[in-house]
Amino acid sequence: MGKPLPANSQTKAGNGILNYCGFQVFAPQIFWDPATGSPESRSSMLEGWRTRLQNLCGEATVYFAPLDYFDKEKGFLLKPEVKEKYASKESGLTVGIHMGKPLPANSQTKAAV
Repeated sequence: MGKPLPANSQTKAGNGILNYCGFQVFAPQIFWDPATGSPESRSSMLEGWRTRLQNLCGEATVYFAPLDYFDKEKGFLLKPEVKEKYASKESGLTVGIHMGKPLPANSQTKAAV
């Protein structure tokens, strides 16, 4: 809980396992180094988590590119028509499908301070 995860670990578990199996995936709750924080900061973290859980059903789920955007015959490469559709967009589709562009804003994290 106190150690950072690799940048793509949420994408791997979220899309590669949970989303693929039909689960809705919410942004992770991130606590920065609770082990060295004061008791007050840890209490604040837990209160933030408690509040988030009470309102979780109202949160938007993390967006993942649909499987039909990919060509399974070509090793699940992004289809040319999808590339064209998103070529003029400001950001890529998702963290894993960034197309060499900035990541979509607020696409994968929900940090608790």
